Amino acid sequence: YYSEGYRVGNSLLPQYVIRSRLSQLKGSILLDTREKIRANKTKQVRNSTAYIMTCLLNNICEYHSDIMVDPVLNSM
Repeated sequence: YYSEGYRVGNSLLPQYVIRSRLSQLKGSILLDTREKIRANKTKQVRNSTAYIMTCLLNNICEYHSDIMVDPVLNSM
């Protein structure tokens, strides 16, 4: 949150992008992220902070893309 950016693969997301994504965080996204992390029984996680941050950002993006695609959710 306080670093200048966050590296995902070969891309560097600037701080303002990370902050804007985290401002969209909801309780349901946190619960879904927790369940996805708990369901990961096969992959060994080396850097837990980076793993959790990546899961959170991915879930935030998934949530908002679902709203854009689903006309019922989009109308709410």
